[in-house]
Amino acid sequence: MSPTLQPDTDFAPSARMDDARIQQQFRDLLGDGRITEVLDASPNIAFVTNGTRQIVYANSLLQRQLGMEA
Repeated sequence: MSPTLQPDTDFAPSARMDDARIQQQFRDLLGDGRITEVLDASPNIAFVTNGTRQIVYANSLLQRQLGMEA
């Protein structure tokens, strides 16, 4: 199968974005501080994914649960 053809599927494509694009999406999300403020104020784990199902932002609770700096 040609790499440009997408197979018929009911699921999202398996293609992934490169790190630079994900970092740009993260910066774009941070540019609207209201979104991250709401997610970080949530008592629940929350995260934002892009169209290829990659995590672009994780709220502070999820970061703490994963042992990451929030």
